[in-house]
Amino acid sequence: MGFALKDTAENSILNESINISQAEKSKVFSRIQGKAISRYYFWSAISLILSGFLYNINKFIPITLSLVITVITLVLSTKLHEPVVISIVKDEDGNDVVKEKTTDEIEDSVSIKEALKFAFKSARCRCLLLYTGIIFGIKIVLITLEVSLLEDLNISPIFIGFLFAVLNIVSSISSTIQNVFQQKFKNRTLAVIGISLAVSCILAGTFAVLELPLFITVALITITYVVKYSVIGLYDVFTTKYLSNFTNERIDTQLFTIHNILDSLFSAVLGFVASFIVSKLDTAHTYIIFGIISLGLLLLMLKYMSKRVGLDPIKYSDYEKQFDKVEECSDDSDNVSEQIA
Repeated sequence: MGFALKDTAENSILNESINISQAEKSKVFSRIQGKAISRYYFWSAISLILSGFLYNINKFIPITLSLVITVITLVLSTKLHEPVVISIVKDEDGNDVVKEKTTDEIEDSVSIKEALKFAFKSARCRCLLLYTGIIFGIKIVLITLEVSLLEDLNISPIFIGFLFAVLNIVSSISSTIQNVFQQKFKNRTLAVIGISLAVSCILAGTFAVLELPLFITVALITITYVVKYSVIGLYDVFTTKYLSNFTNERIDTQLFTIHNILDSLFSAVLGFVASFIVSKLDTAHTYIIFGIISLGLLLLMLKYMSKRVGLDPIKYSDYEKQFDKVEECSDDSDNVSEQIA
């Protein structure tokens, strides 16, 4: 419950706290998200290593440290201020006047019912929510299966712990270079992420069933895991970036809520599918079949999205663009962008 609340609130607060033009806002948002997610994965890697050692000393140390960290973050959260939205309006003489409002003073905020209507009536929003929901579901299932795949090969728990610590660092690095990745693949970015995730799943299972020397098998599976954790680091940044591209303070909280709900639904559905397969087969063959199913779903979604997402801006309807723009503040957007970043 805590993570559901946090994931909705943090993206909205960040999105609403960046008061510059929409084009610059997207760049700053992704830059900050990239840094934050990179640090998250870095500290996750360290905690993975430390927790094992600390548990051996005393099993209550890790959970006690978790409590201390939670209290610290609670205190930090009380220091956050309601974001201020800056708009420029005309006075009676026709002069530009800067007007400030906190987000809770905005009178025309969209209800969750209206946001749901928009999310599914807007073709690009609907496509993005469904596609990222599938990727999230695949990600959650693979987190469950990836340790089992190594355990089936009788890999040492110590090696597994260090491997996943390194993989978290891989995600940390990939999230910091997300701008380079986007510049290279542009509108194909999400397609590359989704297909890479599904293909890495198929290959990991295939390598596990081949009768290769154990060292080679583990090395090849590790490569597929590196691919998976690299694209997951990118996915975590790009999902919120793309959603924020066409949301403003009127609808962003509601849309992030819908996004989190759909992610949970897809992870539940795909989790049931994977559970059924693993009840009939071993982990390696489950990996292969689940990967094929995932790839099929993603390719169908990409086909559906091809004429609905990534179009020239003028090709989108006024309905779809109604939440795209934020009014620019009086400061030069380039300077504000650098200050915020």
